[in-house]
Amino acid sequence: MASSLVPPYLRLKKDILGKILSGEWPVSHRIPSDKELASDFGVSRLTANKAMCELADEGYVERAPGIGTFVAENRSHGEFLRVTNIAEEVRGRSHEYDNEIITLETLKASDEVSEKLQLPAGTQVFHSVIVHRDQGVPIQLEDRYINPVVAPDLMSIDLTETTPTAYLMSISPPTEVEQQIEAVMPRPRERKLLLMKTGEPCLLIKRRTWIRGAVATLAYLYHPGTRYDLSGRWVP
Repeated sequence: MASSLVPPYLRLKKDILGKILSGEWPVSHRIPSDKELASDFGVSRLTANKAMCELADEGYVERAPGIGTFVAENRSHGEFLRVTNIAEEVRGRSHEYDNEIITLETLKASDEVSEKLQLPAGTQVFHSVIVHRDQGVPIQLEDRYINPVVAPDLMSIDLTETTPTAYLMSISPPTEVEQQIEAVMPRPRERKLLLMKTGEPCLLIKRRTWIRGAVATLAYLYHPGTRYDLSGRWVP
């Protein structure tokens, strides 16, 4: 009964995504046309087209007008318009996720961090630096400052089993998010932790999130530009 409530295009999308993630349809595999999918799955051509358009927007397939639709090259992919848990992103591709905790400490916030967290100067805050990996390959360096009033139990959480994002989401979904993305050249430490080549740029997301009216966290998220992409889709 519950499955009947799921829109047909989502059921079709899930089925196709399952074939891609399982390897049944490998990279460069030609996917049946919208007309063929509609016939095979008993849906309308419009439904098939909607499912394929979303998969293309999310980077799982590539559509070449007049030629066909093909499974895209596997590349770590994140969403820019939503706050997502990178561990779930990786596992959602049927890949193995792991991380390395570089720093987990309580420190006196700098003037800049205090201002951005909207706390009095010199307030003690939590600070974590974590390398997130997809199949053993670093795809994100997370440098995060957390307001201890909002997330008081962080230091007792096993961050090898979860992530700061997952922990914060368990407290409460963010009520406000501020994000800025830019291309930067990594500093030596960032380049070393992300195993990047000299001269390789990275994507930097600067993110602040609010929970129940208070700034919960300030995060600097570095991604190797050749190993990670960000996209989003917004419908007004």
